[in-house]
Amino acid sequence: EEDEDEEEEEEEEEEEEEEEEEEEEKEEEEANGHSEADQRRAVAEAEAEMAAKAEQMFALLKQADEMQRALAQLEAQEASGQDEPADDEAEEEAEEAPGLGLDDTQATLEEREGADDSDEAVLNRLQSLEEEKSRFEDMLKDSQKEHEDLLSRLDDMRSLMSAVGITEEDLENADM
Repeated sequence: EEDEDEEEEEEEEEEEEEEEEEEEEKEEEEANGHSEADQRRAVAEAEAEMAAKAEQMFALLKQADEMQRALAQLEAQEASGQDEPADDEAEEEAEEAPGLGLDDTQATLEEREGADDSDEAVLNRLQSLEEEKSRFEDMLKDSQKEHEDLLSRLDDMRSLMSAVGITEEDLENADM
């Protein structure tokens, strides 16, 4: 009878230990679920920020392309014998080009009328815009690469933490 009692006690102890382990696992899963949600939210925020920056860069690239077209039109008009576009044409081009107001175009026209080297100034401006475009493209590529690297490092870190048995909760408790 004593052996049977001991076996029953051992079985009860094992069942209690298993229940405790299951509870601990559930707690870990809940803790990891919350921290993973926070991490996902942070990743989503970073992606949204990158998308906004990319959109801004694309808008600048579009503006630079439109300015290149306008310059090509000016050069074509100059080559065909027209010294300057008509004022109506200049106003239309100013309205079509984002970021350039009518005042900017009128000021540019006045400068052109007053200076023979205005074509050179336009070419210099175009060159600076092309350099800026290139710089923004490089920044976008760098930003995208950095984002991919960070996501990869985050996944690697999670895998490593799981492999060693460290939970987010353990880290939070260690900080306190």
